Amino acid sequence: MNNVNVIDNRNINIFTIAKKNLTIWILFLFTCISMILPTEIVSVLMFFYFMCWFILSGFRIQRGLFYLFIPMAVFMIIGILGSYGNIPFNVVKDIWYVGTSVLALIVGYVLMLHIRDLKSLFRIILISAAICSFYHISKIIIDPSLLNQSINEIRGDAGKGYFLSVLAIVIIAAAHRSKINITKNRWFVRITFVLCMFSLILSFSRTLWVSLLIMGLVIYDLLNLKKLKNIMLLIGIIIFFALLVTMMPESEQVGSKKTFMGKTARSFQETIVKNYKEKKDINSNWRGFEAFKALQTYLAGGVIQYIIGSGFGTLIDLGFYIELGGVTQRYIPYLHNGYMYILVKTGIIGICIYIFYFYKLIRYGKMHALSMNSYIHLAGKLIVAISLVILVTTLVISGFFNKGSFLPIIIILGSLIAYIGNIKNPFIPRKPILMACQSGRI
Repeated sequence: MNNVNVIDNRNINIFTIAKKNLTIWILFLFTCISMILPTEIVSVLMFFYFMCWFILSGFRIQRGLFYLFIPMAVFMIIGILGSYGNIPFNVVKDIWYVGTSVLALIVGYVLMLHIRDLKSLFRIILISAAICSFYHISKIIIDPSLLNQSINEIRGDAGKGYFLSVLAIVIIAAAHRSKINITKNRWFVRITFVLCMFSLILSFSRTLWVSLLIMGLVIYDLLNLKKLKNIMLLIGIIIFFALLVTMMPESEQVGSKKTFMGKTARSFQETIVKNYKEKKDINSNWRGFEAFKALQTYLAGGVIQYIIGSGFGTLIDLGFYIELGGVTQRYIPYLHNGYMYILVKTGIIGICIYIFYFYKLIRYGKMHALSMNSYIHLAGKLIVAISLVILVTTLVISGFFNKGSFLPIIIILGSLIAYIGNIKNPFIPRKPILMACQSGRI
């Protein structure tokens, strides 16, 4: 009898390990393919995986996953309710646009329920980041003449870099600070760090550098304004950027985008919401111009539209036809400024839900960043760092809704939330919610 129990236990352990390894591979594939394959294909694969998990789990959903999904579900419902009268095809496009990011968060959460190991998650991130960074750098190694071109041309041919590279740099630094050995192979960690740094430098991306700055401030506790040295550091950073703008030659500040310094100096001006008249000014300050047109669309509505927006499927009229992404169009569905997108589609309520959602995630991460457990402490800090980056980048590259290199970061954010929820869960209980509500309670 005892021998039978031993064999059963071994079988269970083998099955558990195999299931965990398979899940690790799936998470690795999602983080990689989301930066290579079209988002449409990735979203279909994520939906297929989630439905398989949902069916195999007996149509049960973790309470933590339920709480994670509800605010965004309300957000989407508001967008759908306000879409009456809009073209159905455009409504569906907006549902996909928002839903893909929500699905990525959920898939990351679900995958981590089976992995439950922060080191495994970190190794997945580092391997994925090393592959993507090497792929980015290799384009310039193959064709060194790219470096003689303008910044825009280099980014167009070689790529714009990856947020995953930034996250890998931060994780390596944070793990070293917390004395966590991600892997026994230190050379792999060092090589990954170098690859990611070179990729970041060659990306010439202001957004990636700002993201690195924000994450670094969080990881090294420099956002704690109770300390005088931290206040002085933040003031110094603000003064530095102010001087950068004022000391930049006029040829770099106006109309020129040939150098990284010029692009950096113009970062603030590009986002100013203004009705630019000249074609030259419109092209140079496109983000600000399209945001102005979005604001006009929002203000053209009535009281109901102010509150819940004009709904999914609403298009922003630019006032003229222009080639965007190789397609000539006048009415656009999406914006660089994610907050303006939210305002037009879901109104003031949508803005409040979006900000409140990430505020709660920041509080959740901050609460667990106080833990004496170094793994939970680090996971909490990363949740805070990623959430802050999303809120900031929503202003310039649509943040949470960005379908480019940001999708893997959203998957990882979901994984970090699930990790804390399964290790220490005063905020997110592990008891599942029966979707059939057999108990009569939620």
